[in-house]
Amino acid sequence: MYKSLLLTAGLSAVIATGSLEAMPLDNFLSTHSGLQGDHRIQLEVSRDFTTDEVAFSPNTDDGGHLPPRDRKRYLGQHLLLKASISPNLTLDAGLWERQVTSLRDSYALDTFHTALQYRLPFTLDAIHFAVRAGVWRNSADTLHKNSYTRRDGYLFTSASVEQPSDLQTQINMIGSRMLSSGLEGSLFAGLGRSRVDFDSLSAIFRSDQNCRYRFDYEPGRAEVSQLDRCGSFIRFHMVLPNEDVIEDELGVSPRKELSYKSSYWQLGGSLKWRKSGWMTRVGYYYQRFDRGALDDLIRSRGDTPSTTVHNLQTDVSYHFSKRLGVFFRSEYMSNRLIDMVPFTYNAYTASKFGKSGLLFNSGLIVSF
Repeated sequence: MYKSLLLTAGLSAVIATGSLEAMPLDNFLSTHSGLQGDHRIQLEVSRDFTTDEVAFSPNTDDGGHLPPRDRKRYLGQHLLLKASISPNLTLDAGLWERQVTSLRDSYALDTFHTALQYRLPFTLDAIHFAVRAGVWRNSADTLHKNSYTRRDGYLFTSASVEQPSDLQTQINMIGSRMLSSGLEGSLFAGLGRSRVDFDSLSAIFRSDQNCRYRFDYEPGRAEVSQLDRCGSFIRFHMVLPNEDVIEDELGVSPRKELSYKSSYWQLGGSLKWRKSGWMTRVGYYYQRFDRGALDDLIRSRGDTPSTTVHNLQTDVSYHFSKRLGVFFRSEYMSNRLIDMVPFTYNAYTASKFGKSGLLFNSGLIVSF
């Protein structure tokens, strides 16, 4: 019974259908700063979205549904600042707010990312080189699963994970070369590490006899409590005082299966073409993950962990003047979410990945 409860609580970390990327704009890494002319600061304000909608109809306490409302399955708002600290040193920093919606659930996510890039003071066969170090963090106040899930004779009516977050650090080596007038080619390779964590999780479930229970977990302690009178049972309450007892009683460990560290490597490249006020870019990267014990656990249960990502992105921009421009991007991803929001991936959600997706992004570019 309790193992099923934990499974459903873990599933609350699944964001139903999203499509995002790794370190923002990794596809277009180049030794060139990207700043126009003699401008030292560039601000990009954008909105990203998917074209598909969902009839959002959350559950009510009495087991019904609220009237459906059409919503975009994914919406995001992104603010990106690029600043030239010196001729060879560039700083990027950005904030991202996103909303992901499924049939019954809706999730709000926040992301902060920043990177420093240093262009090395030498060339080799007209190839310029740069080193880039970045860090980014995803977080949410609560990921709440309002949709119902039935497991082994129990109906789980809600589950939530409090303060889920992840933290990524990444370093890249980049090489760029002008191939012809206005056409630049770039290749890059990178390594990174990721850490996933959360504060607590809980779930409400009921039996076929309509007995209602609550499960609460925080690192080092868990409780199972009966919420209402059920037949001759007035109150049932069980305390699991430490991680060893939790694992013995449940057969699983929330800490090991929802929190983990991983490493990854990345290879990619891009082409960039400029003419007058126009710029067009095409970029691709391949990423492979190693989550160590977590991947081994997933395999031991007969599942196949998702360990690779393919990401292809295109970008078209036009500058009306030296200070103002517009852009439009499209992006294709395999195994969406796992490279951009790692905390959505754990021992219980692994089987939910493997789907590809498209994301669109458009906005304004202002230079100072």
